[in-house]
Amino acid sequence: MDLRQLGYFVAVAEEVPRLAAETGDLASLVELAREGLGVAILPRSAVEDSGLTGVPLTRPRLRRQTVLAWNSTTTSPAARVFLALAELHMPTRSDRPASDRRRQSR
Repeated sequence: MDLRQLGYFVAVAEEVPRLAAETGDLASLVELAREGLGVAILPRSAVEDSGLTGVPLTRPRLRRQTVLAWNSTTTSPAARVFLALAELHMPTRSDRPASDRRRQSR
């Protein structure tokens, strides 16, 4: 969640939340909420089988950016084939041409 989205929730609730802790670590967020130390905005998949109660958020529309990540110095031939297939079948927002992205990742 970015600050604009947090601002939206504050405006709707007409109350300023007291931020006691912040973390980007998903497991830590789940654990803090499970221990009753606060409320966390989590992906649905993190709530399943966690013992937490979840309420879907519908406004504003929340988006999570997901990336493929790899170590370009130790990429196996099989992983390079997978990356080439991913590049063909998944849209990218990169401004660089595909040939440049491939060259940098090897």
